[in-house]
Amino acid sequence: MKNLKKSALCVALLCFLSIGLLFAQGQKISQDPIKTRTFVDDLGREIEVPEKITKLAPAGNPANVVLLTIRPELMVGLSEKPADTHYFGDKLNGIPEFGAFYGKKANLNKEAVINAAPQIIIDIGEIKGSTSDMSADLNNLQKTLGIPIVFVENYLKNSAQTYRTLGTLLKEEKRGEELALYSEEAIAFANKVRSQIKNPKTYYFSESADGLEGLPKNSFKVEVFELLGANNIVEKSISNGSNQISLEQILLKDPDYVFLSDPQAFKLVTSPNSPWRHLNAVKNKHVYLVPKNLYGWIADPPSINRLLGIYYVAGIMYPEIAKVDIREEAKKYYKLFYNYNLEDSEIKL
Repeated sequence: MKNLKKSALCVALLCFLSIGLLFAQGQKISQDPIKTRTFVDDLGREIEVPEKITKLAPAGNPANVVLLTIRPELMVGLSEKPADTHYFGDKLNGIPEFGAFYGKKANLNKEAVINAAPQIIIDIGEIKGSTSDMSADLNNLQKTLGIPIVFVENYLKNSAQTYRTLGTLLKEEKRGEELALYSEEAIAFANKVRSQIKNPKTYYFSESADGLEGLPKNSFKVEVFELLGANNIVEKSISNGSNQISLEQILLKDPDYVFLSDPQAFKLVTSPNSPWRHLNAVKNKHVYLVPKNLYGWIADPPSINRLLGIYYVAGIMYPEIAKVDIREEAKKYYKLFYNYNLEDSEIKL
């Protein structure tokens, strides 16, 4: 009888040990490190990123804008939530805001980023300062957060390459290529229009509420106009790095077209007794409030939304060359980039 009990005890012990061994092996398997690959970003930094990225975060608003067009469902947070989120259905419900690492309003909430646990942070836009300085900035932030940070360069002209790079990084090559092809078509359209222009038009563009803060030549925010060969009346920053300009200076230059981002400025400029009424642009009804469906079409912010801005500006300044139906182009753009069916009633031209 004792031998029988001893045998039963041995069997039970062996079963317990076997289960324990299997559990330990399971724990070992679950704790194996995530497979990674080396990705070289547009600063030349070699970054170890997950083989398959399923959770990501933007480093700032330009990245925010671009990433919302490629795979919004992968985003665990936003630098800033759009004022109107209905373009994305319920994809952005409850999603946290992190702020931005760069810019005048740099306010990155590092704790919020860490809590959201993205596998990767993506910064998209222009190189800030020198390549070495920006690399050092991102390396320091990456070390602080313990999360890989990849930089993807984006100017209006290279938007197609931006999307192809993101397609490779996120293993979303098909989606990246769809957006890249539209980007190439828009730039090719701009080049074609510019090549046929015999008498370039002049313009004035302001984002301020009083209309007296003109964006100068070579500004990141006037790339649409420069691609189309238009002449900016604001040669450079007026003084102390500011873009403040007087109405007298604008009247002296007398631009063919005036574009404004702020509704208050538009009302001010176009009101019957406005001191702006002496401009030929006002007399000829060539003053435009830039449409803003989710984002402004020219420079609010200066990101891929400007691809649609190319068609918008070309259709206004060079209608005989561009021959564009901006409403149809807008519908095409929003369907492709946001999978959203834009209605005629939503387009305020």
